[in-house]
Order: sequence, then C-alpha cells, then structure tokens
Amino acid sequence: MSLKSQFGKYVRRRLAKHFGGRLLSIRYRGFEFYIDLGDGVISWRLLLGIGFEEKSKDLAMSLVRFGDCVIDVGANIGDYTLPFSAVVGPKGRVIAFEPAHRSFIVLQKNIGRNGARNVEAYEAAVGDADGTCTLYYDATNFGGNSLSASATVAVGTGFKVPLKRLDTFCESARIVPDLIKADIQGAESLMLTGATRLLENDRTAFWIEFWPAGLVAFGCTVAQLLELLGSHQRKLYLIDEGKLVPILIDQIGNMPLQHGYADILSAPQGWLEARMMVEKI
Repeated sequence: MSLKSQFGKYVRRRLAKHFGGRLLSIRYRGFEFYIDLGDGVISWRLLLGIGFEEKSKDLAMSLVRFGDCVIDVGANIGDYTLPFSAVVGPKGRVIAFEPAHRSFIVLQKNIGRNGARNVEAYEAAVGDADGTCTLYYDATNFGGNSLSASATVAVGTGFKVPLKRLDTFCESARIVPDLIKADIQGAESLMLTGATRLLENDRTAFWIEFWPAGLVAFGCTVAQLLELLGSHQRKLYLIDEGKLVPILIDQIGNMPLQHGYADILSAPQGWLEARMMVEKI
C-alpha cells in the first residue's frame, strides 16, 4: 500500500472514531443513506457532496421505466440500487448483487432505512458458473473489490463467496430483466458468459463498465468482450457525459479512454426507440 493510501486510511480511522463509528448517515439524492468511512472512494465522495458518476447515473435512471425489472451487479452500498428502486416503483423490481460482506451490510441497512420493498439483495458475486469463488478485498476502495487479485489496486484479504450465473438465476426466478447494470472490476466478461440466454432476447439491455486493464486480469481481450456485447445484432453505445454515443465494435478498441475506463450500453434492436430515448443519442 502506498504512503498516500496509508495516510488516507489513517485519516478515515480517526474520523470514524470522532463520529463514534465507521457508519455515518447522510442524505443522498433524497435518500437517508449510510456511508462507510472506511471506504476511500465512493463513500467519501458522497460525504463531500461530489457524488459518484452522477451524469451517468442520471442517464441510467432515464433509461428505466415504472414497472421495470433491473439487476444491479456490484451494488456496493446502493448508490445505484436505491435510485433504481424509486424509478421502477412498487410494481417494479430491483435485484442487487454485492459479494463483499462489509458493503452488503451497509446495502441492507440503506434498503431497510428507505423502505425499498421492491429491492431484493443477494450477498453473492455474478459470473460464468454457479458455486463459489474468491473475492479479493481492496483495502482503500470498497468499490474496487474483484474476483482477481491482479485487478485489485490495494489488494487485501481474499474470501470465499457464493457465485451465481445470471441465466440460472433469472430462469429460477422466472424473470426477464429490462436492464442489467454491472461494475465488477473486469469480471464483466465472466458475467456475460453466464448470461448468454439473456443476450439473445429482445428485452434486456446491459450497462457495463468497460475497463481494458481489468479484462486482462481475467484472460479476456477487448475483442472477446465486444463480441459478447454486440452479439445478436445488439447496438452498442458509449456513455459520454450523460449522452449515448453510437459506436461500432471495431471502433472501441481504438477509443481513447479519459480515465482508463468507460461505460457501454448494449441494447437489443429497438430497445431505446421503445423507451422514447432517441433524444439521448
């Protein structure tokens, strides 16, 4: 761990002691929200009022409709889960997967505190098999936990956690999600491999983080990921400053990524048009 990370961890511990514990209550997007002061990224950005991926979050919410079913993979403490819950309403459904126990506890607290009865939370990772796997904790960024130690910046302890395939889960639950949002530190390729039936349908869109460096940790190339995302004549869009930018598969590998990563939407033909979202392109 770098000297900067060690200093940040020391400061967070001191402030947690000052506040009487590591969990602190704030208001975020109209929700009563617990944040974890041990986390050096998302929780602190929310505390400081900077927010996290706010333009992208606004766009994601605009894609969702009342009554939709949304799956949030890598839900962390719920900064996407709860806004999704509010948009889909009581007739909708949000399914949140978060494998890190510490974050999962905060996620549950945030769901309960806001009375989000349309949210189901599962303490599990999502990938290409049903069983168990090892999750490596990031010591400074709780959103940086990964199924690969080499994709974890400040790698800490590894823990065994449940692992689920989306195809298996959705078939068992008898659901066809409208949107699957995933930010799982390079393991998106594994998730898509376990969601081949969902990729085939004309109802489910995928919003995933595209992090080339993280893909390498799982032995996946950019071309392989894009082949999955663009299968079955799906349309691809780069999320850029709250806008959807149409892209072709052969363009993505050469795109300059400002922060080394970006979000990509993979949508079935006509999906955006049916949601009257053409103006966002």
